Amino acid sequence: MSFSARIALRLAMVLAFVLIAGVLFTVAAFFTARAVYEPQLPPVEAVRELPLQVPLRIYSRDGKLIGEFGTQRRIPLAYDEMPEQLINAFIAAEDARYFSHPGVDWRGILRAAVNLAVTGERSQGGSTITMQLARNYFLTRERTYDRKIREIFLALRMEEVLTKQQIMESYLNKIYLGERAYGVGAAARVYFGVPVEELSLSQMAVLAGLPKAPSRDNPANNPDRARERRDYVLGRMLALDFIDQGRYEAAREEAILVTPEEYTVELDAHYVAEMVRQEMVARYGEAVYEDGYEVVTTIDSNEQIAAVKAVRSNLRQHSARTGYSVDRPRLPEDVRAEMNGDALPQAAVAAIREFAPLAGLVRAVVRRHDGEGMALFLEDGQSVRLTADSYSWAEFGSQRLQPGALVYLRDAAGNEGAAPLPEDHRPDWQLAAEPKAESALVALSPQSGAIRALVGGYDFFNGRFNRVTQAERQPGSAMKPIIYAAALDQGYTPASVIIDAPIVMEDYALEDKWRPRNYSGKFYGPTRLREALVHSRNIVSIKLLRAIGVDTGRDYATRFGLPEARMPNNLSLALGSPVFTPLEMARAFAVFANGGHLVTPYFIAEIREAAGETLETAEAPPLCENPQPAHFETLVEAPLPEMGADDVPETPRSEAPLEPAPMPEPIAAEGDADAACSPRTVNARVAWMLSDMMRDVARRGTGARAGSELGRRDIAGKTGTTNEEADAWFVGYQREVATAVWMGYDQPQRLGYGEGGSRAALPVWIDFMRTALAGVEESIPARPPGLTDVRVDPESGLLAHPESTEVVFETLPEELIPRMEAQRQEKRDDSSALDALY
Repeated sequence: MSFSARIALRLAMVLAFVLIAGVLFTVAAFFTARAVYEPQLPPVEAVRELPLQVPLRIYSRDGKLIGEFGTQRRIPLAYDEMPEQLINAFIAAEDARYFSHPGVDWRGILRAAVNLAVTGERSQGGSTITMQLARNYFLTRERTYDRKIREIFLALRMEEVLTKQQIMESYLNKIYLGERAYGVGAAARVYFGVPVEELSLSQMAVLAGLPKAPSRDNPANNPDRARERRDYVLGRMLALDFIDQGRYEAAREEAILVTPEEYTVELDAHYVAEMVRQEMVARYGEAVYEDGYEVVTTIDSNEQIAAVKAVRSNLRQHSARTGYSVDRPRLPEDVRAEMNGDALPQAAVAAIREFAPLAGLVRAVVRRHDGEGMALFLEDGQSVRLTADSYSWAEFGSQRLQPGALVYLRDAAGNEGAAPLPEDHRPDWQLAAEPKAESALVALSPQSGAIRALVGGYDFFNGRFNRVTQAERQPGSAMKPIIYAAALDQGYTPASVIIDAPIVMEDYALEDKWRPRNYSGKFYGPTRLREALVHSRNIVSIKLLRAIGVDTGRDYATRFGLPEARMPNNLSLALGSPVFTPLEMARAFAVFANGGHLVTPYFIAEIREAAGETLETAEAPPLCENPQPAHFETLVEAPLPEMGADDVPETPRSEAPLEPAPMPEPIAAEGDADAACSPRTVNARVAWMLSDMMRDVARRGTGARAGSELGRRDIAGKTGTTNEEADAWFVGYQREVATAVWMGYDQPQRLGYGEGGSRAALPVWIDFMRTALAGVEESIPARPPGLTDVRVDPESGLLAHPESTEVVFETLPEELIPRMEAQRQEKRDDSSALDALY
């Protein structure tokens, strides 16, 4: 053997030794590293589950989406739901040997190592789809050797416990693809407005090109870069024989058009959605934003649409009644100077969009206003023209809106509370008065407490203060039925007579006299309680509360769920001086509607986890069959006391500005935890007699407009108006639904002259109940046992003489008839004795 041959042999032996030693060292290092890092890896169970971060979604009871809460847009898909070519596109772009490697592409790792040795720079080369999934689920994105080693071992473990199909499914559901879209299901809709099965090959390649730099390369932000990445992916698909030359060229020729599917709720119930969000966080913590919970509420979509429309349209009508001023905000002078052509300058578009948006209204700028009409630009640049009929309510007279004035328009067809109108809809634009006051509406089922519709204000996004649950306001005369109920429970009847005459009392808080009066300013003499309630007589209510005692009135009001802590300990209680929320008032009147039971309002019907399994279901407790809580045991035997000018009752509370109330404790979906049924708190006969009296309110009293416009005899309710018309209420019901409506300002001020409950709040209630009662048969609850019809003298309120022709019929408790007969006979004897003297 020659010298050179021996040298070559020795070198070969050295190299072989080095190679074997290197392999042994690498194997030893691998197993050593594995022993060190494996205890730091997540458990096998966590790897098997691979949970997705799916947002909380909230629905109406009939399946309409009303809210979604979470930082990520995601539409999870099963592997079989993903098109084969979409999977191929990601394999071509990210991991060509995906189906052959064990989770780690050692060639890619070696290539990255060589690059580090040659250039001294670290690269991300060699990351397989499995490694990317491991990093996205369990690791940070920091570029360190330690993280890379853990990523390798985690990928190997994932390949041991998961199939290739499971890994790919998780990857394509997890990967971030820009524009808050996580996963291909969401990205397909965010960029192209279609589900994944409708994506073209070009669109699939666009999505597959995004994982490297989703914010930079997406077609919405950088169309040119998105096209480059798409073409690269298509080229890789061609090289790997996933597509042929013809499909490759056709896909490259296809334009990339971004047509996003706008995220929109199907039903405007934002206040309810926020209530659910708060309740879900209280129950399950911050995990609700990513664990895929679905909540079904008790909200009825048709009724919610009607409630939103009723609140918004009547608030605008209230503003219109107070007048429309030509002194409007205007575009800046330099911007107005550019508005000479038929197109809206871009500077004007930006200026218009600084004008506060309002739900249900469109912002516009006036181009010209004359006696024949008004020319305007909408905020999107569209040119429209209004005829004078479209704003006749504004009564401009000789005044004109100046060019550049910013106004609101509304579509006469209306879509408030509903999904967007069809694309071919041609709006009938009308000038709109933006709301100045606020309003709230809540409707619930008297039998269960389920909330059917809830509107906490004109526009949730203009202020999230929920007036249904947070606005504690004085109910005014809407409090009177509860005071009357307390009196009937003490032995008074709808036929009892009280003198409606002036009274004067000391008000020590004001160091002055308190001279309560009726809303009309008049006094009506002897008045039966039915008539006093029908016409909302203040003096009668004050005298009635004084007769039964303020403590009795306060205690009785708690039977309706009203908190005693917010009730004054004086006679102003009779005029509605305590403060309650609309939800509390709706709950209170539901007691009348269901015959005396106190129900617990709730708004969550069902909670489901991401897999669709039901976690909780709210079943409202039935109405209890417990004994009547009162049986007229305390009867008023003596004539009703009358108050004169010198009487000094307890001091009424002085008025003070009301601050917005904090959010109350969340209303539990399952009702009272300790209650197997909704307790009877009010005697059934008392509830029925008050309902009968309030049906008269809706037929011929302060709420007569309700009966006439709805054409029903089975509705009952009561108006409420506070001092200086700062609060307007109507709380009313039919046996199937109880609804409270409030209108006022968040910082109390006068709504306007004559803007009391019957003018400001009642129209909202009527507009809503027209939908809520559609298809509901007229039905008056059966009269409870122990009540009987009698003929009553309208002047005295006592039983009428058999020969009398001036009578009214009244329904009274049977046990009170003998007393009334004795009082009638006593009065007749007194009259005979008086006649004998003369």
